[in-house]
Amino acid sequence: MNHGPALFGFDLLSPSMLGWLAAAAAPLLIHLWSRRRYEEMPWAAMRYLLAAVKTARRRTRLEQWLLLLVRTAIIATVVLAAAEPYLELGTVPFVPGVRTHRLLVIDGSYSMGYRPGETSRFEAAKQLAARIVEESDQGDGFSLVLMADPARAVVDEPSLDPADFIAELQALRLSHTAADLAGAAACAERLLAGTARRNPKLARQEVYLLSDLGRVTWDPQHLGQKTTAQIQRRFAKIAQLAPLTLIDLGQDDAGNLAVTSAAVAETFAVRGRAIEIRAELRNFSRSPASARVQLLADGHRAAEEAVRLEPGGQVAVAFSHRFEAPGNHVLEIAAPGDRLEIDNHRWIALAVRPAIRVLCVNGQPAGPKGSATDYLAAALAPAGEGTRGFGIQAEVVAESALVETDLGRYDCVFLVNVAQFTRSEGLVLDNYLKSAGGVVFFLGDRVLPEQYNQTLGGLAPGAFDLLPARLQAVPVEQRRMLNPLEYRHPIIEVFRGQERAGLLATAIEQYVPLEVPAESASQVVLALDDGTPLIVERPVHRGRVILVGTSADTAWTPMPLLPSYVPIIQELLAHAVAQRQQRRNVLVGESIGAVLTRFQGNGAISIQTPDGRSETAPLTVAAGLAGWNFASTDPSGVYTAFHGEQSETPEVFAVNVDPKEGDLAKLSETELRRGLLADVPFQLHGDGHRLAAQPESVAKRSGGLAKPLLYLLLGLLLLETYLARRFGHHAP
Repeated sequence: MNHGPALFGFDLLSPSMLGWLAAAAAPLLIHLWSRRRYEEMPWAAMRYLLAAVKTARRRTRLEQWLLLLVRTAIIATVVLAAAEPYLELGTVPFVPGVRTHRLLVIDGSYSMGYRPGETSRFEAAKQLAARIVEESDQGDGFSLVLMADPARAVVDEPSLDPADFIAELQALRLSHTAADLAGAAACAERLLAGTARRNPKLARQEVYLLSDLGRVTWDPQHLGQKTTAQIQRRFAKIAQLAPLTLIDLGQDDAGNLAVTSAAVAETFAVRGRAIEIRAELRNFSRSPASARVQLLADGHRAAEEAVRLEPGGQVAVAFSHRFEAPGNHVLEIAAPGDRLEIDNHRWIALAVRPAIRVLCVNGQPAGPKGSATDYLAAALAPAGEGTRGFGIQAEVVAESALVETDLGRYDCVFLVNVAQFTRSEGLVLDNYLKSAGGVVFFLGDRVLPEQYNQTLGGLAPGAFDLLPARLQAVPVEQRRMLNPLEYRHPIIEVFRGQERAGLLATAIEQYVPLEVPAESASQVVLALDDGTPLIVERPVHRGRVILVGTSADTAWTPMPLLPSYVPIIQELLAHAVAQRQQRRNVLVGESIGAVLTRFQGNGAISIQTPDGRSETAPLTVAAGLAGWNFASTDPSGVYTAFHGEQSETPEVFAVNVDPKEGDLAKLSETELRRGLLADVPFQLHGDGHRLAAQPESVAKRSGGLAKPLLYLLLGLLLLETYLARRFGHHAP
């Protein structure tokens, strides 16, 4: 690719080099200069000589002109070969060299991290791409697209400097995402069309797509009908702009064992209480596999279990662990040892609390039958270490204390029979939900439904939209039984098969009918036997709101006296606070962040990434709350967030891969030609990994001149030698 310094001091890239073609006239000039001069003299014997010369004159003249032509061609060939770099710039119309734009699309999905040998698929793709560049001609341009999720153009405008382009290529980092084929096709089409408009000197374009052709990325059954049609339209347009070459880096027999899920059974962790960790592994191969599954707590091995999986099979494992120190902790499930390391790990970030603090806001003054929160407080924190409520601290305050209370100290707030809310109280609840808090409403005889709808239901101008359902104006006093809705919701799912818990035998004597808005994110947890929603929930901001249409005490239902009451209250609490745990555990590409309820001063969040980089997330302040958001969650692993004085207790976040990409099954050429690329002409190199290890040409040269000219020169020299020796025998 690099043509080196000027030969013999001549500038080979200068058009003046072609001026040396005039040297081809040297043999003709020498011939004319040295041509014999004849002097006519009358001589008797001359008659016989003239007769002999006339006989051989035609043959001799033909031989001389032929030898002259060969010698002229030798000089012209030398000059053209020396000027080849300039000729291949495409500036000379009769020269076949054409400047070419080569667009390289490299699959960056994490399945490309598979190692069939010492080199991963991704490294092999980079090696092949570099070879395509090195084998290209002077003046060609190069663009680069990384097919991750989302796909992005790494080199947008065609680069004419091969060294700079290869440097960008070598700096590419394997993504821990899937591959966005639709996005990559759109990006390629845009770059090709833009180059055709803005760089007319790059008269030819070629596309090289280097991928493992995984079914997850290329199979229409995985893509869906809409995405498949979109991709086919894109590739049809690409084929009109440039020939397409696919380089297959996949292997038909590639197998993989992946940790596909990992989670704690509890939605919150308390110091000293054992938590259950559940994980699943899957064997994405055609042969049995075995592994040793490890549980690591804060980087230290805590437990291990051996498992065996059948071809295509799954297995579940469970561990138990107890944290004795509160704070932010990380659990890891690891099954190392196969050729794709990325999906052999899953992490769980969790905050271990000294206790779960719950605030119960009592809207009913204590009377002969007690207050509205008495049964609730007892159900939240039942006595005994073995109970679900171990580690829960419930605190009861009057409704007048809501604005003055720092809700940031509590994990969940229960609002029980509170008559109405002011705008200030609505703002307090809104900010609390922005900080991932949980809010549970229980209704009662003091509740003003219309005021709820206006202030917290978003009906009044400037009001807060916090409620998951609208309250009907008049409570209904009618005995109804419960409908668990097939136990579909996680709050009620624990009652499946537990008839003795008495849920189905629970009667509701009085309730406020709830109306769920159409096309809302609200879910009905529990209904009455006539289908009327009784418990409705939905996520709000970073937190969750649950609305219960009856009372928390025995005023409207005997439920607090039944065995089903404590489990329901415990599950309401667990579901309400689950958002805080879920926000700490995301997939690659999803953002992480938090709201700082006690933020003071200015600054930014420092993010330590799993690969050792240090990034910064700016703080944004709104309505007295400071928050931050960080979206560059690639690669997978543990992210640690530091902020100013709070750096001693940083927050941790677990970012895991989407396990679907761990399926390494690939499409064949026949399936491609009959499926996704049925109407798209393309050339396929079937074994890209072998191609990367062999010194074979990958790029399609646009028509180099030097080699054919040198072969021609060698032939002309041999021909000149032969003709000179043969014709020399006839010299006079």
